[in-house]
Amino acid sequence: MKHFLFYFTFLISPVALAESKQLYFMGAGGEPKGSETIFDENIKSVGKFTKSPGWDTTLSVNGGHSKTESIIRGEFSGSKNLGSFDQANYERILSDMKTKLQNGTLKSGDKLMVVFETHGAKKRDDQKSHSIAFAGAEAKNLENLEGAKMGSLDTLEEVVKLAEEKGVKLAIVDLSCYSGNTQKLASSKTCVISSTGTDHPGYTGGYTNYFFKKVKTDFPGNFTDGLKSGRNLEEIFLEAREKSQAADYPMISTEAGKYTSEYLYTLMLPFLKHEKKYNGFTRNYGRSQAEFDQLSCQIRDDYTDLMKFLGDIDQVQANVIDTKPLRAALTNYRNYQLEYEQMKKGIFDVGSEVKKILNQNYSNEAELFKHEEGIAILKADYNAAIASVQKDLEMYRNNPPNYLKADVVAIQIQRKVDEIKMIERKRAIQSDLKRRVGSTYEALNSKLNQKFSDEALEKTYDMAESVRKETKKLYGELYRQKSSPANNPCKDFTL
Repeated sequence: MKHFLFYFTFLISPVALAESKQLYFMGAGGEPKGSETIFDENIKSVGKFTKSPGWDTTLSVNGGHSKTESIIRGEFSGSKNLGSFDQANYERILSDMKTKLQNGTLKSGDKLMVVFETHGAKKRDDQKSHSIAFAGAEAKNLENLEGAKMGSLDTLEEVVKLAEEKGVKLAIVDLSCYSGNTQKLASSKTCVISSTGTDHPGYTGGYTNYFFKKVKTDFPGNFTDGLKSGRNLEEIFLEAREKSQAADYPMISTEAGKYTSEYLYTLMLPFLKHEKKYNGFTRNYGRSQAEFDQLSCQIRDDYTDLMKFLGDIDQVQANVIDTKPLRAALTNYRNYQLEYEQMKKGIFDVGSEVKKILNQNYSNEAELFKHEEGIAILKADYNAAIASVQKDLEMYRNNPPNYLKADVVAIQIQRKVDEIKMIERKRAIQSDLKRRVGSTYEALNSKLNQKFSDEALEKTYDMAESVRKETKKLYGELYRQKSSPANNPCKDFTL
């Protein structure tokens, strides 16, 4: 009997002590109406992973796309499906995670993985991380998600805190655009993986045909394909980063990842921007002349620092890392920048000349233009401005609001008359300015628009992709050198 009891105890002990593994999968929000989404193939991959032993999955994905919904029903048949990824269901998931952490359902040593595969926005000044798109409305602007319903991932901070207090292994995987900002939620005990950088769009749904088979070419696709039982998140990240062919910048919160990204990404960012769907290349230089002067100097300094950094590597590790291909890609990109900067500077110089003429020839009236840059003065439509004020004037004269007293109406009429006279004077001065420098501006602007047309600027994607491709090699080697054999929250998170 003793032998039997011992054997029976041995059999049941692993079950009693088995770790709990919880997965929360959310996404496919902000998509236009239709039957499918750009996230569908990755949703399939996550669905296949949920069939791995031991994982308890809750999902809130999509809402309103028939083919996507069909994938969810087929691939997540054993999971708890809350339905559409909306604000209410996101809050339900947050509440569920907190409850399980607080009541001991998730205990020390257990695993909690939270995965987002949706559209993401740039970080706002009042945020620690950034916002992601919910279902129900299309994101018309893929930088700020204008038009979409959104939620901030800052709401995960309490989950991170509770997981650390309870000793639960937590991993947050954000596969959206600008997800590098989610790295701010990481800690020495929490693994955070982002599909791209803080100031960088991400890519999903990309593939190439290889012997009649679709092969995914972006980080989210390769990462979700890599989710396999027995693998850890660090190795899945590094493999997916290596396979990605998109102009992105995946990040991971390990010490090696932070070291490599914080140094490389800051210097590389101006040379990873492009103008394909995102006006990143031109936005590098701001909008005003003051911004242009400041940012072009900053880019110049970044390029100098970057080349010095690569030179230092050449001196110390020439036999390990070949920086020549990266140098060539950076030089090609930088030469294109310099050509753009030179032409843009020529236009801004015309603006400076406008201000100089105003101060010399119209010193008593230069104050009228104090809030306008020189080029803006040349481009201003003062006729439209006069027409707008004239419309207001006619309203006060012929049909003033009933709540305004007669003396107030008279004051408003006089103000509008004076405003029209002021704009007419600005128009007259503008005419003289155009006579002096207008043809120079038009010629330079025409040349700029021809050389750097929207179509021509699309080639910045190929140049940025060349830089990213070579940067990826450097990242991989620096990451390997900085890696420690000791565990970290991502290496320690085994699926």
